[in-house]
Amino acid sequence: MWHRVLAELITASTLAIGRAIGKAFREEYTETAQAWKSIQHQSRREAAEDAETKSVSARTGITIAEAAQILNLKEPYTFESIENNFRYLFEVNSKEQGASKYIQAKVTNAKERLIEELQSKKDKTDS
Repeated sequence: MWHRVLAELITASTLAIGRAIGKAFREEYTETAQAWKSIQHQSRREAAEDAETKSVSARTGITIAEAAQILNLKEPYTFESIENNFRYLFEVNSKEQGASKYIQAKVTNAKERLIEELQSKKDKTDS
């Protein structure tokens, strides 16, 4: 007789545990699916922004980080800080000072890249 009670107890507890595990898996699957959709949507948006940034970097031949390093700038960049650092570095590296045109070209490219980046950010906020 106690065998029958023990068997019913084991059966009932196994069913309850099985239902709980099934419910937990369904909830986890739903949450994961929703999170994945959110990540995909976000990834598409970021990928579009990254592609735009990469195409500008490829066209100018210099990344934003490299341009900031050349001009000795840290974020947030302003038009004034870019222009001031550019003027100083351009004059210090002038031919009269014994520097090369290569360094002046790098400084000029860095200035143009950062100004282009600031302008594109400004255009995005204006629209």
